[in-house]
Amino acid sequence: MKDASSTAIYGSQGANGVIIVTTKRAKSGKAKISYNGYVGMNGWAQYPKMRMGDDYINLRREAAKTAGQWKTPSDDQTLFTPEEWTALQNNQWINWVDEVIHTGIVQNHQVSMSGGTEKTTGLLSAGYYREKGSLKDDLLDKYNIRTVIDHNFSNIFKAGASLNLTHYNGYERAENVLWRAATNEPLGRAYDDSGRVILYPLGTAGKVSPLADEASEYTAKYQRLTTNVFANGYAELRPLKGLSLRSNLGTNFSFRRSNDFQGAQSIDRADLNTGAIASVLATEKVLLPGIIF
Repeated sequence: MKDASSTAIYGSQGANGVIIVTTKRAKSGKAKISYNGYVGMNGWAQYPKMRMGDDYINLRREAAKTAGQWKTPSDDQTLFTPEEWTALQNNQWINWVDEVIHTGIVQNHQVSMSGGTEKTTGLLSAGYYREKGSLKDDLLDKYNIRTVIDHNFSNIFKAGASLNLTHYNGYERAENVLWRAATNEPLGRAYDDSGRVILYPLGTAGKVSPLADEASEYTAKYQRLTTNVFANGYAELRPLKGLSLRSNLGTNFSFRRSNDFQGAQSIDRADLNTGAIASVLATEKVLLPGIIF
């Protein structure tokens, strides 16, 4: 709406008009149950092709040549550390981006039930959403419940209320995983003969493996918990035809909690050569009720 009433209700912020979005509410009639869901694939983002083989060697040659440190292939050994040179001789190449990127799965399920009489209508819905990201241990679970009830007390007076509860439980990866995958030397071995992640593919003088946090489920965890509760109520009076007086009351409660653990051999701790570290951060925020007449 865009008129004097929007300014009267919302103040100066409503001077340019207000868009009111109303959520789905129940209709009178027999109870109806509906379901909506889907499952899909996730993880086909396009990343630059990583330099490997002769392409990578030529890049190192050109950089050294510009600095006056390379003239012919006989100088190649001087361009690499002993660990890198050994990996080259054994043809041990690693495409780190391919190693850290996985195909994820996303799914969403929603169930709702609604119905009622001429005087009272109600709606109840519940949903579950899960997304496994393109990085291992990158996971989000979302749960939501919504309930709505409307009641006509008389021909001129009705009231209703709604409650929305959403809970998020997510796990993230260290922020520098893709950066390491794109910048680590593509040489060495990602796993040992037993299939375990090698923390330093090129020795302790080299860089930490981008797969370090995947060594075990206890190496590193970054959990994010969020709960939001929205409660709204209204009362509407229609004393005359064409005249409606409505009052709305809304409250919002949110809770956030972060649980982080970095083991001594995690990506962020191995570089520092220090022990493990854990942290818990919880924040709570309550918005006072807002009333609109």
